[in-house]
Amino acid sequence: VIASVDTTLTVIVLPQVTISQLPLTAYVQEDVTLTCQSNSFPVSTYNWSRVDGAALPGGATFFVGYELIIPVAVSSDAGEYQCTADNGYGTDTGTYLLTLHGGVDG
Repeated sequence: VIASVDTTLTVIVLPQVTISQLPLTAYVQEDVTLTCQSNSFPVSTYNWSRVDGAALPGGATFFVGYELIIPVAVSSDAGEYQCTADNGYGTDTGTYLLTLHGGVDG
């Protein structure tokens, strides 16, 4: 008699944040999109913050969890932004340096 047993192997993949366009340069009065991705399993959730502790820009939204969209950027939106990916088994963080060029906000 030969017995067989079905088993399932689940491979956990810790988040490893990937950020493109470092540093990111944009212009005041433009929409700015910061993207943070991770190939993790289970899928990560994302959180955005400013490194200096300031609040995210007014009107900023998360899109599909991994993008931060800053509509109609103003000079004070320039700075470092941090994305943290967390899949319940681990976290990883990436940082954007956003530089804004253009005239005086008005």
